[in-house]
Amino acid sequence: MPYPMAKRIVWLAVVLLLGICLAGPPPAVAGPVSPQGLELVELSIVVPPHPRLGDVVEIFFTLKNVTQKPIRFDPSVGVFVGARWQGSHGKPVNRDFGYQYKGWRLLPGQSISFYSGQLLDMPGTWSFWPAYKVNGQWGPFDNLKKVVRVDRYTPPPPPAKASTPPPPPAGQPTPAPKATRPSPPPPPPPPAKRDQTSRAPLPPALAKRLKNLPPPPPRLAPPPGYKKPAPPPAGRKAGAGARRLSAVTPGIYRRGDGGRTVVEYQGKLLPLQVFPPDNPWNQDVSQLPRHPKSDQYIANIGRFTSLHADFGSGQGWKVMGVALKRGEAYGIPYNVVRAGHPRVPVRFKYASQSDPGPYPIPENPKQEKGGDRHIIVLDYDAKKLYELFLARRTGSGWEAGSGAIFDLTSNLLRPLGWTSADAAGLPIFPGLVRYEEVKHLGRIPHALRFTVRKTTKAYILPATHWASDVRSELRPPMGLRVRLKADFDTGTFPPQARIILECLKKYGMILADNGANWFISGAPNPGWDDDQLLTLRRVKGKDLEVVYTGEARH
Repeated sequence: MPYPMAKRIVWLAVVLLLGICLAGPPPAVAGPVSPQGLELVELSIVVPPHPRLGDVVEIFFTLKNVTQKPIRFDPSVGVFVGARWQGSHGKPVNRDFGYQYKGWRLLPGQSISFYSGQLLDMPGTWSFWPAYKVNGQWGPFDNLKKVVRVDRYTPPPPPAKASTPPPPPAGQPTPAPKATRPSPPPPPPPPAKRDQTSRAPLPPALAKRLKNLPPPPPRLAPPPGYKKPAPPPAGRKAGAGARRLSAVTPGIYRRGDGGRTVVEYQGKLLPLQVFPPDNPWNQDVSQLPRHPKSDQYIANIGRFTSLHADFGSGQGWKVMGVALKRGEAYGIPYNVVRAGHPRVPVRFKYASQSDPGPYPIPENPKQEKGGDRHIIVLDYDAKKLYELFLARRTGSGWEAGSGAIFDLTSNLLRPLGWTSADAAGLPIFPGLVRYEEVKHLGRIPHALRFTVRKTTKAYILPATHWASDVRSELRPPMGLRVRLKADFDTGTFPPQARIILECLKKYGMILADNGANWFISGAPNPGWDDDQLLTLRRVKGKDLEVVYTGEARH
């Protein structure tokens, strides 16, 4: 063998031996290891001794890469806690939470620590375990799950009765009673409060959170001359002649200047007053008291979940004015018609809670894309608003799930217990973020519409309908009013986002439907700058607070 070739072979052997020595032995394994090569080094699931509704479960675990190659977590879910909840009746419900380390690259021998907590907001059986996703495969640690049984509030045990001394033996005289000071008369019972119910004490974790909350606002006195409306006749149900209330709650909402807006019709701007100025949609809520359950509701929806504009132009990622992302405008569109527009009949699936019509639907109406398929028609001259849910054209005409007609000059609500084209029984159009307001008015003179994932079986006026079968004091009710905190700095946001945030400070937003958390609804328009709307994600749930606008109705 030639000398140069032998020299090369010797050097190659030395390099290989040196690499093996530097790499060292494979990491020692102490805990369970997944097929992807991740070792569960430590796992701790802290549960209260007797978990009850409102307690918090804390999960901590550590994962270590025991392979010789890097491991990259899935960019959409990363590492999280697998959770399942099952009530007394029904199938298990997915309640995964705490998504972290999305797209994280874990080197050989490197470890990551995970911590998160979950509020037990539903009674039933809960299960928790470490989880992750790598290369399309889920982490197989569900065999280490912790099962927790959550009970409702349990009443405290009754006080023990005072024991009486035993009688004296037969033949012995009964001892004379000792002279004692007469006991003072018992204090009079406290006056019964309105809607007073017997409740057990709150769990320690929930009581600690609510300890520093301000007291509930006092009951506001009605204005002079107000007369309480007569209750409906006994036995009357929602339907023809069902009870309809005014949207204006005495002592809560006062006359303002909101609702004066513009709409676009055939390239022209038309002035419009959407509901009277004292309507809840048009009220300044910046000075209303904070709701006593504000922290509780915000935590349930998501303290660190971002605000999201569920509308836009579809033209994003602009560089020197050129959009790198080109798509269609998205949101909830609306149609404007004038006097004399033909009306068509509509068949409803939920006819008992729908206004029969007919409806002035254009020949080719603008309709929301997606699951709800809303159609909104504004009759400008008649000052009427027509809204449909799950609308579709058939061979014999139009069909819809439900429909509602609103008089824009009146404060009357839907009958109590009725839905509309929206889950909460509210109109959709008044709560939309519209481009013509932002561009031509420079402000938004009304409250906005938003959604959350989980609601309770209750509503606050002006909402008239709930959309949940679960009654939980930790979940928000329909009609909940939320505003941006007054000290939040909006000066660093671009113009379109800043106008929306200033509106949230003054008018707030109203919970109207079940959907993604903190999603704000708006109308599509090619004039929206999606990059500016994207900055709204800098606003988190902790930057918001709930406003007290009345008690929830169950």
